[in-house]
Amino acid sequence: MKTIVIGCGRVGLPTGLALALTGHSVTFVDVDRVRLAVLASGKTPFIESGQGQALLAVRKRARFTTDLRQALSGGEVAFVTVDTPGGPEERGETGASPFDQAIEALAGAYPTRPSAAEPVAALVVVKSTVSPGTTRAAGDRLRRLRPEIDWHMAANPEFLRQGTALSDALRPARIVIGTESGLARSRLTELYRGIAERKFTWPPFLANPGSAAPAPIMWTSPESAEMAKLAANAFLAARISLINEVANICELVGADVADVVRVVGSDPRLGPHYLQAGLGFGGSCLPKDLNLLVRVAGDAGYDPILAQAVAAVNEGQGKRLLGRLERFLGEEGFRGSKVAVLGLTFKPDTDDVRGSLSLALIRELTARGAVVRAHDPVVDASVCASAADAVAGADAVVLSTPWPDYTALDWADLARLMRRRIVVDARNALDPEAMRRHGFIYLGVGRGNHGEP
Repeated sequence: MKTIVIGCGRVGLPTGLALALTGHSVTFVDVDRVRLAVLASGKTPFIESGQGQALLAVRKRARFTTDLRQALSGGEVAFVTVDTPGGPEERGETGASPFDQAIEALAGAYPTRPSAAEPVAALVVVKSTVSPGTTRAAGDRLRRLRPEIDWHMAANPEFLRQGTALSDALRPARIVIGTESGLARSRLTELYRGIAERKFTWPPFLANPGSAAPAPIMWTSPESAEMAKLAANAFLAARISLINEVANICELVGADVADVVRVVGSDPRLGPHYLQAGLGFGGSCLPKDLNLLVRVAGDAGYDPILAQAVAAVNEGQGKRLLGRLERFLGEEGFRGSKVAVLGLTFKPDTDDVRGSLSLALIRELTARGAVVRAHDPVVDASVCASAADAVAGADAVVLSTPWPDYTALDWADLARLMRRRIVVDARNALDPEAMRRHGFIYLGVGRGNHGEP
């Protein structure tokens, strides 16, 4: 099928590549000419496993353009995958969000056939994360702007993880489609058939996940599909905040959260996923989607106490860790202390620093008077050329992003470079006993207080 993907970001690119890898023709549309030129050359503007190789593999079925009208000509499905703002402060100068602008552009660019007896049937699929009711409202707006076109709408939320987005797009646990259109149901069933039935050749440049049962296509109303995306991320965020709260209690009673997680995660009713105690959740998805859910609830007249508590625990986790570190630094606290921060991205295997808790930590440390030296293996704006450079002469080191580069370091050598040997393992990625053998005061999250002052 001829598919159009509007937006070549971290959702649109893997979505379109997955469809191209399963045999469809995909035209990527974006307003960013520099990004399009990079993609057309077979390179990606951000770090994501397999996407560079995928661009080369599908070059005969994919093209990149800024011309939406030309892209839509003969198209059967148009996906809207643009970024959605976290709040009014993130809107553009016109006051319109990228999503609003994309809908406006669709209305202006969709071609018609003046001589045809029947109106053009246009299918628009909203994959951007939006509040419930947005897809329906977008359809109403398109019909007002271009009543001569037979508009069909569907909400098709994404459940992609950064770092494995392409694999997730090719091997989804489920495909959620919210629509009331028979045409949308028919076209999208055909479009997703290969992915849903696992009937395509798995790309050799991606780790093969092995055989799996077909992915169910779950049909709902547009509002239920939109709400399902927000609810899924709220549940994931809640698990992280709850295990962090458990970890904080573990510190006070001398328990080890690693043992607690091993027990809790073995319960088939719960499972082990998203039970990693640490600094909390960051990035561009969980915090934004949780805040959106809170706003949606408030607009509907409901006070979402639990969702607000999840956010509050997450926001306080970093300050709690810094408070523990400060107690070891003596009377002067952070003032004049040198602190090394290892990791700037919000998680490993990505170069994305949006919503990075590492950056929030650095801002807080600086505000408290610390001298901060930071390093990251992929972020070009890293202050230091190496982890050793960042750690040299430091009073403390904070491991904020658990890159394998850092867990594999020779920490005995790093200890010899430091002025004082304090390590804050904000992701519980290091072996506490090994760190203590190297002479470190080890501060993990929920690993017991071990004689803290």
